[in-house]
Amino acid sequence: MATRKQLDKQKKARALKKKKMTLAKEARAREETPEEKAERREQQAFDRKNPGGEMKGGLRQGGSTPPMHRPQGG
Repeated sequence: MATRKQLDKQKKARALKKKKMTLAKEARAREETPEEKAERREQQAFDRKNPGGEMKGGLRQGGSTPPMHRPQGG
């Protein structure tokens, strides 16, 4: 069982992490032009429709190889 001191420390760490993420997101939003934003959204939509690391050109971007079939010998 965690002590009250440990729980408070965890709570503060989570709040700090959330604050840092929010600040980074705001900074990124400020420096992004509308064209870049539209391009990023388009890429995100494509990634959601095509999981697995493919690029629009059809080549794999990297990551893991396709799963191999293992015949079940008998």
